[in-house]
Amino acid sequence: MYLIETQNYPLVFAAIAAVSILFIALYRARHSQKNRGIGPDSSGIVYLAENGHIIDETPLARVAMTADPKPNWGWDGFHDAFAFRFPKLPPRFADCRKLAPVDLVSGLDGDSARLSIRVFGPRLKITLTQANSDRCNARLHLVLQDHKALTNIVESISGSPFPVWIQDEQGTEVWRGPEYSRLRGVYLDQDDETPLFELDLDRLRTEGPLRYMLPDQSELGESWYEVSMSENGGFCSFYATNVTALVRAERAQRGFVQTLTKTFAQLGTGLAIFDRERQLVLFNPALIELTQISAEFLSARPTLSAFFDWLRESRMMPEPRNYSEWRDKVNALSHAAENGTFSELWSLPNGLSYRVLGRPHPDGAVAFLFEDVTAQLSLTRNFVKELEINHALLDTLPDALAIFSPNGDILSVNQAYTDLWGENPNTQVAPIPVSAAIKTWSKKCLASDAWAQIIEGLSNVTSTTGISGNICTLTGHKLTYRITPLTKGAIAIRFSSTTTTPSPKISLKSNAQSACSASLDA
Repeated sequence: MYLIETQNYPLVFAAIAAVSILFIALYRARHSQKNRGIGPDSSGIVYLAENGHIIDETPLARVAMTADPKPNWGWDGFHDAFAFRFPKLPPRFADCRKLAPVDLVSGLDGDSARLSIRVFGPRLKITLTQANSDRCNARLHLVLQDHKALTNIVESISGSPFPVWIQDEQGTEVWRGPEYSRLRGVYLDQDDETPLFELDLDRLRTEGPLRYMLPDQSELGESWYEVSMSENGGFCSFYATNVTALVRAERAQRGFVQTLTKTFAQLGTGLAIFDRERQLVLFNPALIELTQISAEFLSARPTLSAFFDWLRESRMMPEPRNYSEWRDKVNALSHAAENGTFSELWSLPNGLSYRVLGRPHPDGAVAFLFEDVTAQLSLTRNFVKELEINHALLDTLPDALAIFSPNGDILSVNQAYTDLWGENPNTQVAPIPVSAAIKTWSKKCLASDAWAQIIEGLSNVTSTTGISGNICTLTGHKLTYRITPLTKGAIAIRFSSTTTTPSPKISLKSNAQSACSASLDA
């Protein structure tokens, strides 16, 4: 047993404490280094991954990433940054952990890089090195990454079906896409450096895409290209699109519009077409003649409201009761025309009458048709007056008269017919056929064989000879009927009284048949 003097106790305890502190510090350092997985030499490109995230990296490792380094960034970003160089790098962290330990070699030609993946507990330590070296140039990795991205861009542009090319500040073509090279071969010799398009750079900058024509052997003898430009530093990139079909369609459309304009010019109906913005886009000469509106005003493409304001001020439409109602009417008129439901008859102060129709057109446009119907209305009014006069004249006749149409329905009767048979077919909605009329007549007459003759005479629209005979009413009146064919297949039947002095009315009973003989004059 060793004995320690009492006076040396403080020194012994101090030594023991110092040794303990040093041991704990060394243990924690070793344990921390083991958990981190990154050695004391942090000059290489080393990453530490756990649970699908990069939790630590060396300074050079941060430089090797294209994006700004973020703490705890994901495995997807790491995979995107290195998969182009190491195609066998698993896209999922779990698969990479199953694959480790492994050394992946670069898939790029001439690249001797190696990606070492090692397992440290739940973590992966990933080291990027160069062959025969413990280190890898981070800048080289960025250069290779940019080169790969540029290669992908060039391949994408080269596969474009559109002509693409790049010019420097002096206008020299420094790069040509395959389609642009093919297009140059069609129009220019191989050694000819003449520009294919005479580009106006100032207009391209200010106006945007411009169209250029190239002569060819097609049916129209030309092809059209729309060229756009983008500037990057001292270089200009140009992109051309073949718009020949679009140019032809636009020409066909203009030709169609011109044809329509010539066709509309021959119409006697005024036409005004407004686009979806409610501006006048098309009109014909008849509109000027009907509305007396100036061609200069119409050519200025007035709005719908301005157009009808002009009509109102020129008294070429009915005057509204107040201005606010007039504005509401114009708006309602536009919406009604969109639905194809607008139709009005305008009676103007100058005695003219216009029928105005609104019709919808494609793409939200509306068309208004102005038709002068003054002559038609005048003719209709005169025809109605003549009908009224003729009907009044028929009412003055003492004989009962009924006119049947070719279909066998009553067209008209006079007042004597109403007085004789007690009904007025002119006031009934449903047409009255021959059978119904004869049923009404026979109820007020004695039985007779004449009804069969009347039915035959009124049904034979092709007959040109008249039929006549006698019937007797229940009141004792003897009537003579005459069936006369008229024009257009119409037939008239007239009932005349043969009794000069009407006999007293008798009761309409069954025994009243003895009051009159039922003889007929064939």
